[in-house]
Amino acid sequence: MVLQYNPDKGLFCTALRVSHTVIGSVFTSIAFWLFLCVHLCVFSAAHWHRDAIDGELADFFVVDWDGVTIVSGMTTFVEVFYAQQSFARYVRLYNKMKKMIRHVYELVHYVRVFIGDRARGYSRCCSRYVIASIVLTLQDMKGQGSDADLRKLGRLGFLSEMEMTSIQQIDVRNRSKVILMWASGMTRLGCQEARAPNQILRVFCDSILKIQTEQREIVETIRLPVPFQYFHLLSVMIIMNLMLWAITMGLVKSLLAPVIYFFSSFIFIGMMMLSSELCDPFGTDEVDFPVDKWMSECIDMVSHLVECEWPGGEGMFDEIAKTEPSAEVYNWDEVSWLSVVDHTRQDRPTLWQPIDKPACPNAGNYTPLSASWDHDLSRESEVRGPFWRSADKSSEAT
Repeated sequence: MVLQYNPDKGLFCTALRVSHTVIGSVFTSIAFWLFLCVHLCVFSAAHWHRDAIDGELADFFVVDWDGVTIVSGMTTFVEVFYAQQSFARYVRLYNKMKKMIRHVYELVHYVRVFIGDRARGYSRCCSRYVIASIVLTLQDMKGQGSDADLRKLGRLGFLSEMEMTSIQQIDVRNRSKVILMWASGMTRLGCQEARAPNQILRVFCDSILKIQTEQREIVETIRLPVPFQYFHLLSVMIIMNLMLWAITMGLVKSLLAPVIYFFSSFIFIGMMMLSSELCDPFGTDEVDFPVDKWMSECIDMVSHLVECEWPGGEGMFDEIAKTEPSAEVYNWDEVSWLSVVDHTRQDRPTLWQPIDKPACPNAGNYTPLSASWDHDLSRESEVRGPFWRSADKSSEAT
């Protein structure tokens, strides 16, 4: 999960932090300790036999620093380019995930407004299909889209037995698309049942197609990493560079050479490992996306939008509109308390100044889903029951 940090703490407080950094990954790397041991061996041998190295063996062991500088410069350029591409890919995947979730909110909002209470069963079913499609997309990205995952999805309440039987006949790569098509069909039936405007069905289908587009682009981006030839060449250059550093710095007379080599190799290997983690942010690394949190929030919001009640009922809107007070616009100085952390002040101005304050009945009860979400369906032992629970109210569609 991405760590929210404070950049104002200073260089030393940030640099001396151990948790949520690449320190643990680098220190568990065999390559880091292997090159460090090579450097220490060369450094010890050079100091024990300094006269021989400075004499007849100088031409055999001493490496020209100009040649090392050329190799280091090339390696640094290639590694920085790889890190830049990895981070750009990371940001692109983040934006795609967020856009997909926003399109889900948009779709559920439209469905709730235009289908309403007259065909709420269709709204619930459409929302359930959309969530199931996203889950299958996440599983497909991780190469886990098997029939066993479908059955687990059914036990979570996102698919019925009949739906699982039907979707099992579809290729794994197309299952999420088929379920989104089911959602489109459900919105069409809901529009007919609720007598919604004819053009609103196009809006529903456009929103669903946007979700499908984001899903496809996420999967395609994950399946198109940096070419292996580039990654292989970078690995060879890093090995060559660290080996040259281990030998050249080991022949230096200064006692600070091991310290300098330690941090130099740490930075090179750490940058390489961090860039590799950024390439696939759908996992359990420190920099991976909090997909579990996002899905939990998405399910909770969708359930509230689908199951929310209008204040006083849908027919109450006319009465509320007739008694709605006028508003007095305040300048920014009067509402500057919005930017203050202290929200306990009693002298806040009323932003929306009413003439006559009408009585507004409370909103109806919700039927929220479980906020405990885990997109990794393999951890079934953590499941505490179905995520998608039917509301107590009877729907107009089965």
